[in-house]
Amino acid sequence: MSRVGSSAIAIPSGVTVSQQDGLVVVKGKNGELSAPLHSEVELVVADDVATVKPRRKTKLAQSLWGTMRATISNMVVGVGALRTCGRITLRQGRNAH
Repeated sequence: MSRVGSSAIAIPSGVTVSQQDGLVVVKGKNGELSAPLHSEVELVVADDVATVKPRRKTKLAQSLWGTMRATISNMVVGVGALRTCGRITLRQGRNAH
């Protein structure tokens, strides 16, 4: 059982996840991303939560389960709210204040 694949994907407000012609389409504030959904896995979207499940108990389906879940999660983060990171400057030695 995949530890990554078994966890659900929380879909924030302003982001939509859908399936269209074998593609996973994620739309949000920062644009739209799509990726092919492999036939060995199944995507279920309900109540702002997306889950990925293997269709069969084959080695290929088990390995793609976690991979597809991680890909979809990264797409949701990518189209969601902008994330900013402050720059931290560290000084060492005699210039440390």
